[in-house]
Amino acid sequence: MRKWKLSDKSTYDTIWRNIHRILEQHAQSKVNLRLNYDADTLSGISLLLDDMRSLAAVPFAAGRVRISLHRVWQVERDGVDSAALISTIKAFKQLGFRVNLQGFATGNAICYADCMNSAVINYNGDVYKCTARDFNATNRCGVLDSYGIIEWEYEKLLEHAATTLPSICRDCKLLPRCSSHCSTNHKEKGAALSCAFGGTPDFQEHVLLNYILCNS
Repeated sequence: MRKWKLSDKSTYDTIWRNIHRILEQHAQSKVNLRLNYDADTLSGISLLLDDMRSLAAVPFAAGRVRISLHRVWQVERDGVDSAALISTIKAFKQLGFRVNLQGFATGNAICYADCMNSAVINYNGDVYKCTARDFNATNRCGVLDSYGIIEWEYEKLLEHAATTLPSICRDCKLLPRCSSHCSTNHKEKGAALSCAFGGTPDFQEHVLLNYILCNS
């Protein structure tokens, strides 16, 4: 689905070739392979699995590659077949790959932007916290000085540290395991923030997915 900017040609083969080169030429390298899925792509995942088998044959590659599954944000959670998703996770794990599923934490996870020691440096020296928003003056949290030291705009920085959880999160029984805490969303949406689990968390489904991600 990804294509070159100046042509209609797919970038898939180039991306795949570069992943192999990284793993083969740099023994300590690790790759986070993000897959944006919807109902249609899950049904055709067997085509990708064939290539994943060749990748698993690279020495020690399986332990250095993590599959990161992200549901296409325009697709509602109930628009994806849970059985197909579970089957996909199992197929990747059977090949030896680690799998991460957006929205289902397997550990104590928070957004990188909410980590105080995380900073995103733009090409022009502007400093940001969140990569999911435009890189402009409104979202900028600081700049690099001539010595490469960050001069923070502390009022902007505090926006990522001084948010209050809305009641929909405080009252949720899955809060301790939710990986969807995001100060940017909380700041922008406030009380209108929607639940990452669709507002009616299915506790049994959540536990099952976490078990499969961690153990199978």
